[in-house]
Amino acid sequence: DLPAPYYPQPGATVIQIYDQSTDLSQNSQTLSASSDSISKSVSKSNAELIEKWQNIIGPNFEIVIANIVREGPGLGISLEGTVDVENGNEVRPHHYIRSILPDGPVGINGILRSGDELLEVNGTQLHGMSHSDVVPLLKDLSTEVQMVCAR
Repeated sequence: DLPAPYYPQPGATVIQIYDQSTDLSQNSQTLSASSDSISKSVSKSNAELIEKWQNIIGPNFEIVIANIVREGPGLGISLEGTVDVENGNEVRPHHYIRSILPDGPVGINGILRSGDELLEVNGTQLHGMSHSDVVPLLKDLSTEVQMVCAR
């Protein structure tokens, strides 16, 4: 089953981040857990990440961790930044994967999906950061990239 397409909200800022790399290894796994139990087969560090994010965003989301090895710049995704608005004030920025290039690092990896919310990359929490701060960070990543998303 393919995920439903993700359409941006009117007025959302959409930033395109593309890469044309195709020769990348796949060394990732999908990890998820409910708030009551974490699979015993999940490594301690991944289990800690899942627990951390479930405590932050709640148990109603699946936490997905993708470990990506890339050879060139970019991740092969387009990213959409949105914010919640309360009483006329912009609060809680969010960063969603809008689309994935099939031959880019994230597409080849095959773990993440359009519509996943990007929470953390290489140990840096993106949840709550402004979109203008997130984009340069994503363009300046090491070869090995760990992406933590909510689905």
